[in-house]
Amino acid sequence: MSLYRRLLELIKPYGVKLGVAMICMVLVAGLTAIQAYLVKPVFNGVFDKKMEIPALVINIITKLHLEGLFLKKGMEMLRLLPIVIILLFLLKGIFNYGQSYLMNFVGLRVIADIREKLYNHLQILSLSFFTKTPTGILISRITNDVNLIQGAVSNTIAGLFKDAFTIFGLIIVAFSQSWKLAIVAFIIFPLGIIPIKEFGKRMRKFARKGQQRYGLITTFLHETITGNRIVKAFNMEEYEKRRFAEENNRLFETFLKRTRIRALSPPLMELLGGIAAAVIIWVGGYMIIRGELTPGTFFSFLAAVFMLYPPIRELSKVNLEIQEGLAAATRVFELLDTATEIKDEEGAISLSPIFKGIDFQKIHFKYDDEVVLKDISLHIKAGELIALVGMSGAGKTSLVNLLPRFYDVEKGRILIDGYDIRKVTLKSLRDQIGLVTQHTILFNDTARNNIAYGNLKCSDQEII
Repeated sequence: MSLYRRLLELIKPYGVKLGVAMICMVLVAGLTAIQAYLVKPVFNGVFDKKMEIPALVINIITKLHLEGLFLKKGMEMLRLLPIVIILLFLLKGIFNYGQSYLMNFVGLRVIADIREKLYNHLQILSLSFFTKTPTGILISRITNDVNLIQGAVSNTIAGLFKDAFTIFGLIIVAFSQSWKLAIVAFIIFPLGIIPIKEFGKRMRKFARKGQQRYGLITTFLHETITGNRIVKAFNMEEYEKRRFAEENNRLFETFLKRTRIRALSPPLMELLGGIAAAVIIWVGGYMIIRGELTPGTFFSFLAAVFMLYPPIRELSKVNLEIQEGLAAATRVFELLDTATEIKDEEGAISLSPIFKGIDFQKIHFKYDDEVVLKDISLHIKAGELIALVGMSGAGKTSLVNLLPRFYDVEKGRILIDGYDIRKVTLKSLRDQIGLVTQHTILFNDTARNNIAYGNLKCSDQEII
């Protein structure tokens, strides 16, 4: 519920559209209930018009020669009912379209908002987070996990409310026709809650596993495709094929377990529906024989009960989608709740252009438990060129990465013109740093924008 509350918070900005969609749902549910209710006048008033008329009244009609008038009323109803039915289905179709479009609009908009929030949050996370988290896992969460949430937001909210309103309307019709039969029916239908609940728990478990597997396979693809030159250079194609086949098979087995649950739910609900129908037909037939019910009333009740079955069955499917979506939402919100380690301190000042120099004062730094830099001190004057030379792994890159605060020091401090870099804003600090990485990176953009990256407003002459 806490997850759904967080999702519902994201829906608030679209409350008007959601409200109109819910009105459409109520109207669809009401029109569905009216369809079931119309069975009784159709059956009694047209096809079996004398069924509910007492024998005394029939004798009076015969003696007064009113059969023609009675037949005329039957013909009028026969002419009127098709028009009513067509109008009913037309209105139902219009409102169904309205609720479907509006709910999907809200769902898609919310998912776009979540995806944007997720991406924006990734941009402020520290470099250490990206060092620890595989790229494929992050890509999977922004694409696959967010898409699964869409099902839990748009499809399920629409389905949940529409089916709930429809069930409520049809229950009213069923009880208005025969409360005794309704009690019999609704002793059996609640049994369907048990498999819905159990299947939902299992679906959520396997959905979470599936998303983890999907993240791993995305990571694998990212590594082997970007590192394809290494794979070919060392003749490791067959080895990578075997690794991918194993990971792919694990993903297949996880998805297959989800498919089993999805496949088992409908036939079980069908069986419960069949049992309910058999009991209702037996009890209803007995009541008709005893004269407690007319055929019109019974068939109207039966229509309401049979129309109840699809929304109850859909609720089972909706629950499975909800569980998949909640499993995805857990992973997405975990990422959104991840706090950045490097951020502006309260009261941070803007750093003026450097004119004195940089001081590293007794720097200590480690990755997890591995000490990389210990008691390093260094003074660099403005305009001075410094080269750091040493074997691989000595800490050259780590020392340089501390300057733009990609990481923070464990002990000691770094001063620029006498200011501790932790006391100045990140933007003003990084605005003064030019970085050429040891790995070539080109963004999928124009050559101009790649050259001007970091200062997109510069002139063509500056770029040249």
